[in-house]
Amino acid sequence: MPYFISRPTSRELRENLRASARGDSRIRGVARTTEEAHDIERRMSREGEEFTKPYLVSGEAKESYQARIDLARRSNIPHVMADPEKALREGLF
Repeated sequence: MPYFISRPTSRELRENLRASARGDSRIRGVARTTEEAHDIERRMSREGEEFTKPYLVSGEAKESYQARIDLARRSNIPHVMADPEKALREGLF
């Protein structure tokens, strides 16, 4: 069975970015990962738009959470390495 990958149109992309900025004039929008932000920037630059404002990478995305856990595991702090999820919940790391 073939899979179809659908990408938002340029107009939908702009609307989604505007909606995700939630009135914050310092950013252009919120992306889940830095790779996604770079892809959006390249796509919009090909269409002739300037990159004037940065994208905010969401800290609530599961990729961001996993990255924080990986960083905690690589740290040399014993109590953080023992239970990185608890350390993140308590704000120790």
